[in-house]
Amino acid sequence: MSIIRDADIFMFCHKIPKSPRCLVEALLSGTPIVGYYNLFAEDLIVKHQGVELTEGEPEMLAAAMHALAINRNALSQLQGNAAKDGHPFVDTAAFAHRSELIKAV
Repeated sequence: MSIIRDADIFMFCHKIPKSPRCLVEALLSGTPIVGYYNLFAEDLIVKHQGVELTEGEPEMLAAAMHALAINRNALSQLQGNAAKDGHPFVDTAAFAHRSELIKAV
């Protein structure tokens, strides 16, 4: 977790329709997710948009990373949004709800 907390971004490039725990851990750490679009990732950030999602193409992901590297204000805003998106997951009930969603799929 300390590595995730110290990172500027959490790169997510899975192309399978799963909801890995690492996405929640990144948001809990206030580390924005930059990666490929999937419904699970989108669902995590619906309220504050603490994620930069692209289609599943490496070039698009690289462009998103580059844009954040040169626009530190945008990165800072994304980090604040990620922390807000991660806040609800500190509650045990939120983890239980998320687990049930994953089991349903």
